[in-house]
Amino acid sequence: MEKQTKKEKMLSAPVRALILRQAGPTIAAMLVSASYNMADTFFVGRVDDAATAAVSAAFSAMTLLQAVGYCLGQGSGIYISEKLGRGEEEKAGAMASFAFYAAVAFGVLAAAGGLLGADALAGLLGAADSFRPETAAYLRWLLLGAPFILGSFVLSNQLRFQGASFGAMLGISAGAVLNVALDWLFVWRFGWGAGGAGAATAAGQAVAFLLLLFIVFKNGGLRPALKQAKPQKAYALAVTKSGFPSFARQGVITAAGIAQNFAVRPFGEAAVAGIGVFSRVTFVLIACVIGFGQGFQPVCGFNWGAGKRERVRRGYWFCVWVTTAFLAAGSVLLYLFAPQVAAFFRASDEVIAPAVQAIRFQCVVFASFGYACVSNMLLQSLGQTGRATFLALCRQGVFYIPLLFLLPRFLGFTGIALAQPAADVLTFLATLLLAPPTVRRLKEKEAENT
Repeated sequence: MEKQTKKEKMLSAPVRALILRQAGPTIAAMLVSASYNMADTFFVGRVDDAATAAVSAAFSAMTLLQAVGYCLGQGSGIYISEKLGRGEEEKAGAMASFAFYAAVAFGVLAAAGGLLGADALAGLLGAADSFRPETAAYLRWLLLGAPFILGSFVLSNQLRFQGASFGAMLGISAGAVLNVALDWLFVWRFGWGAGGAGAATAAGQAVAFLLLLFIVFKNGGLRPALKQAKPQKAYALAVTKSGFPSFARQGVITAAGIAQNFAVRPFGEAAVAGIGVFSRVTFVLIACVIGFGQGFQPVCGFNWGAGKRERVRRGYWFCVWVTTAFLAAGSVLLYLFAPQVAAFFRASDEVIAPAVQAIRFQCVVFASFGYACVSNMLLQSLGQTGRATFLALCRQGVFYIPLLFLLPRFLGFTGIALAQPAADVLTFLATLLLAPPTVRRLKEKEAENT
């Protein structure tokens, strides 16, 4: 009865109110997820520049884990919401089990790799010799927690796509609170440096995983069952099709982070730390936009599966306008208070100066990200894998990585600071080419059904 009521709400409740109810917990969950690395950066930032640079370099490993987690979590979640919209609960349950156990298996492999090759991985991620040992120490603990990290991503996304965004937020939030407490204990009290921050992150993710698992079994959602988790080609293909844009989006963040480490390294340790601070600060606004868009995705999936195209289109435009207005307002405030915000993470003037320069350049064009992000999620939710994947690759892959190496040749560090804003403008233009045809087809389908 509860599942039926939830389905009826997804298909008949006012779209704007429905998206807002879904988006609130999802935004909170995204901010909480971002807080893991922000907390690490804050606490090690009070130690020295080397520890701050180490956490910044290791961030690419976290984004790679997120890429796999989002692929399995969102890929299975999109499938689940569409099947629930059609009333096919058995197929939805089988997909939930398949994706969950696949995530845990990938996590075990990542943990083994981290224990055996953390030093080599630190070098591959662009860590300089001066902070490579600290980077490796962080990576060992982070990858030891990989099964919990991947499992948490899958469980939270599956809950969200079933309309249970609050449960997903609750599980992730508990882990983040513990992470902050353990960062204080391990980094400041015990003096474990970057390694202590990695241990705090792993412990926080383990608690989040266990609580999410409890919520899934306690609250009657789709439960992962081992007997349904046998490898099946149909489910693997469905997850890949729906989840690959998410994998591409997060995977290219990993590649961009590594490229960024190598591109910034010639400008010194403080520059690496400064760009790391810039990334953490701007990701707060990005996380809010992504969270709002993710609140739209289950609404889109249910209504697309039920053939209610008009609700999909109205929800899309609502999200575009809200996220654009939010970024415009946030950019003004961030531009004005950039020095104070950067100083929160690192008191050193050598780190604050490059961070402020990059933040202020980004604020000029930040509002364009809302349209690109929501459009990408629409294309992904409607099964347009090719367009969604290309658009996911644009911002930090197709445009950002080449600009990261091209602009500094002419502009020095200013070129580094300009690379992301320039990539955002080009991504916005690409979205103007890719998204409108799909939106027009939605409107045409509405006309055919009336």
